[in-house]
Amino acid sequence: MAEPAPARGPSEPMAFDHEQLENSVAPGFGTVGGDLHDAVKRARDALKALGDLPSGEETDQRFLRWLTPKRDQMLALTDDLADAYLDIKEGLLAMHRGVLVLDWGMADDLTKLPDYLADGPAVERGGA
Repeated sequence: MAEPAPARGPSEPMAFDHEQLENSVAPGFGTVGGDLHDAVKRARDALKALGDLPSGEETDQRFLRWLTPKRDQMLALTDDLADAYLDIKEGLLAMHRGVLVLDWGMADDLTKLPDYLADGPAVERGGA
């Protein structure tokens, strides 16, 4: 049985490395997305260069009926995965821009602050 997580004291402010996110992480997702799109294009080009597979015999025809939709689905799913990586990149950059413009001073005016490390509801602040 797993041990429960150790009890923690007051939570520390979250560190956010804007430079790493903007210059490394987000572009990395963009690179992977672009690479996946390129791989799908190369696969489609290679399949086109092969030409039609033999379909003269009934066994060949059954194989092609089985293979063709699976091959097309695999290429489409890989393209969708590439789009997801590009969406993650854009989401990270949007989050980055949003965090940059937050008015962090407004936290001083809040009577309740969420504690994302705790399992319970927001914690009442004393003296606010």
